[in-house]
Amino acid sequence: MKRKAMKVVALLTAAMMFTACGGENAQNAVSPSEDAPESDDSTVSATDISSGQGGGTYIDYTGMSPTEMVEANRAADWKITDESVTLRVMIANTPEHPDDMNEQELFKRAEERTGIHIEWVMPGSSAFNEQKALALASGDMPDIILNGLTDSEIARYGADGTLYSYNELMKEYPGMAPNLEHIFKEREDIKKFITSPDGNIYSTPRINEGAWMKQNGNAIINVQWLERLGLEMPSSIDELKEVLRAFKEQDANGNGDPDDELPLTIAASDSKLQGNSGGFNLLMGSFGVIADNDFRMLQNGKLVCSAATEGWKEGISYFHELYSEGLMDAEAFTMDGNQYLAKLAADPSIVGVAGVWDINDQVITPNATEKYDYIKPLKGPDGQEPIVYKYAAPGWDRSGCVISSQTKYPEEALRWVDFIYDKINSLEMIEGEFGGRLQLQDEGYYIIGEPLEGMDSQYVYRYSVCPGHSGAWCVQEKEYNEVLRLTFTEPRSNFNDEYCAPYYVEPFPPVFYTPEEADEMSTLNTNIISEIARQSCEWIMNGGIEEEWDAYLKNLDSIGLQRWLEINETAAERYNNQ
Repeated sequence: MKRKAMKVVALLTAAMMFTACGGENAQNAVSPSEDAPESDDSTVSATDISSGQGGGTYIDYTGMSPTEMVEANRAADWKITDESVTLRVMIANTPEHPDDMNEQELFKRAEERTGIHIEWVMPGSSAFNEQKALALASGDMPDIILNGLTDSEIARYGADGTLYSYNELMKEYPGMAPNLEHIFKEREDIKKFITSPDGNIYSTPRINEGAWMKQNGNAIINVQWLERLGLEMPSSIDELKEVLRAFKEQDANGNGDPDDELPLTIAASDSKLQGNSGGFNLLMGSFGVIADNDFRMLQNGKLVCSAATEGWKEGISYFHELYSEGLMDAEAFTMDGNQYLAKLAADPSIVGVAGVWDINDQVITPNATEKYDYIKPLKGPDGQEPIVYKYAAPGWDRSGCVISSQTKYPEEALRWVDFIYDKINSLEMIEGEFGGRLQLQDEGYYIIGEPLEGMDSQYVYRYSVCPGHSGAWCVQEKEYNEVLRLTFTEPRSNFNDEYCAPYYVEPFPPVFYTPEEADEMSTLNTNIISEIARQSCEWIMNGGIEEEWDAYLKNLDSIGLQRWLEINETAAERYNNQ
């Protein structure tokens, strides 16, 4: 087994060497390999680095430009073994992935660099959960599962010994996971986030800290309609209602048909009433409540169910007024995502106000940003200041990589997982290869290139060259700001930073339930959330909230709301006190 620290040489220009850290050169970078572009700049001497006494590979990219980071990564010695080792890895397949992930250049190169052959187990998304559950229950697991376990599965199968704990593996094989060690040391918040209630770490994180991940979508408005009708951008819910009335009554799209406009549409057909990102949630914020995070909200530091507050009652009453006047799409609670997108893409436009994740993502029509713009948070009744829900852990989840305790190759599995968590390797796992899908710009950073010939979308392009959201990775904000810039997301991110961030409220923490809590919460959430959605939809369409509100609150209590609050409060106290 090969266990050596990588040798590195900094690819820094003279200016960088003498301006950074008072003239001290960067500690760790890599000399150009034979295949890397030649550099005219002088280099500094090689330095042995390792995060521990073993032979894991870690690169300190401090002070490097994006191209130097890529060159350093390419020149590094990532070899895990010179022996013949095959790891079985399960990943959820998508129609855009190849039948075997080893067909992707990314994994061909990974095998050459690490010496590890991967035998991919790739059930389709519809079969993945069934095969995963069978593997976990039977103990006949692949060596690694990528991005597939729920929080409760991680806690349960970690505690019963089905999964290795990373803290134990990293203790048994010191220095073999320096990238994970570095993340845990630099980002104690990430380590806290993935630590199970029993104090162990059974799964690596998935971290996407792009600026666009801070909140769940935005409300948008048809600015061409505003201009055509001589209307101002609304700044309150009362002004919005007047704008919607004008959209309905004045042939806003100018096609001569006064009845084909949908002043307001949302896609809220899911069981949580949250639907397609942004619209419903952002407008409910004008009433001081959130329609996100399973309705868990802090008021004056205390947990409440947002759908059991006076603000919810006022917000639902407002939506009923819109619905009763024909200002709201009658199919809001029944249409699927494709029908919703079709309405946003209609030409001529038929939608006035909607909710989206990003205009560039969901308004699939030429010149989308000329037709629509984002709506600033709207003042509520009597000038009430709005609130905007910011994710407690934006772009984070706990379902990175889990390692079977039955693997014959625990060290190799640990090191292969750690390979993924190098900064450059992580970017390639989620977005594609540098020099491939990721294209260098004259300004020195990379952007996502146009889809290849024969590919009709970035979605197809992405999943044909990398795991994308089926994989595991850790891409922190700095990498998205300085190395790979998703320039098409910047208008929304900049808008949110300027106009939404001032209204962000403290979110309920991203708690990690014990297996017992998770079992109980599964039933409570099913009953409570479905009742909230059912009753709220009924009130929006048919009214009656004033007369039925007290009975609704009693019903929520009868199906377990107080216990729901108690479990969440216990989990939050445990999480905050870690």
